[in-house]
Amino acid sequence: MIPPVYQPPITSPQSRRSVLLLLVAGVALLAAGCPGAQNGSKRPGGTAEERTAGPPGPGEGAGPSPPGTAAPTGSWTVVTEGPLAERVPAVGTLRARQTTRVGSEVSGEVKEVRVDVGDRVAAGQELLRLEPTFFQIEVEQRLQAVEAARARQVSAERGVETARADVTHAEAALAEADVQLERMRNLWEKPEGQAPSIPKSRFDEADFRQREAAARLRAAESRVAEGEAHRAEAVVAVRQAEQALRYARERLDKTVIRSPYAGVVTQRLVDVGEPVTATPVTHLVEVQEVGVLYLEFALPQQLLGQVGPGTQVTFAVEGNGRREHEGRITRVFPALDEATRSFRSRVLVDNADIPFTPGSLARVSVVVRSIPEALVVPRNALVRTAQGWTVTVERDGRPVRQVVELGLITEADAQVVKGLRPGDRVLLRATS
Repeated sequence: MIPPVYQPPITSPQSRRSVLLLLVAGVALLAAGCPGAQNGSKRPGGTAEERTAGPPGPGEGAGPSPPGTAAPTGSWTVVTEGPLAERVPAVGTLRARQTTRVGSEVSGEVKEVRVDVGDRVAAGQELLRLEPTFFQIEVEQRLQAVEAARARQVSAERGVETARADVTHAEAALAEADVQLERMRNLWEKPEGQAPSIPKSRFDEADFRQREAAARLRAAESRVAEGEAHRAEAVVAVRQAEQALRYARERLDKTVIRSPYAGVVTQRLVDVGEPVTATPVTHLVEVQEVGVLYLEFALPQQLLGQVGPGTQVTFAVEGNGRREHEGRITRVFPALDEATRSFRSRVLVDNADIPFTPGSLARVSVVVRSIPEALVVPRNALVRTAQGWTVTVERDGRPVRQVVELGLITEADAQVVKGLRPGDRVLLRATS
């Protein structure tokens, strides 16, 4: 304490100046005697940063946090072993396995449309019908032509049978004429010096009848040949008429337009009453096979040696939630796009329940390298320094900087080859 200063009575200006000097001297003395006024004093136990930093850990390159720095902030995670994959992103498109614009093989007028856009159809299911009247008339005409041709064939066969019967009779008559002629020859022709037993007229008559019977046989055989030719023509005519009938029936059947395979109707292009033609083809409806889709995407040329059939991919379809689906590449197209120096790849996507729509955009991730068992840390645990990659690891309850050697580095994680052990706790940097 400062002893009280005696203050004499102020009687003059000189006395007042003396009092002011004494007061200033007392204030200076009080300021010089206050504790903690000097700069550079430290609190007991050091700063919070110094208390947080611990001694160097046992690992190579370990060192405490430098004094005077802020205590590390963030969350801690445990280093684990597990699979790590290097992935390449790509943008793909889902395409229908088949897309068919169905047309008509016959010309006519649309009588009935039995499907609409979005309908699921089975293979062979009716899509629409054309007016069948003219085709039915054609079938009836062809049927009558077949019946007439078959009747002509029957008549020709009967003619052949009759001609063959005539041949048989002619052969019998000729045989009898031959016998009679031979008998007359024996009676007419005698050895020299003997008179004939019959007159010359009877021999000539027998010879004439034999020649006549031979001529009738040749005529009958000719009729048989002619009848067989007519019958052959009739057979051909029947076959042609039957083929024409079959063609007419096929044309009538084509008035019913059917789906070529199981799929979904994606376009309806005609309405009832519209005329359609076979040449040029009028497209009626569009059908897509969507039970299995193609997911096609492009990858850079540098990955040709790393990607092939069987390469694993994951994909998520825009507008179908964020769920990821797995698949494998089934085909790598051999030709490169000269403009982009990229190649196309294809994945077969099961779409039995039709969760996906052809033409949809898909975010694809292609696994180009995979490590089954890797020591993995998140990327936001790593800090790049002059000594290399470092992490903050817990040693004896204190955070310690540790230099690590990395292997495969992905977008989210990294493989630690040296510097950490499974079970170590590392600090994840706080992100804003």
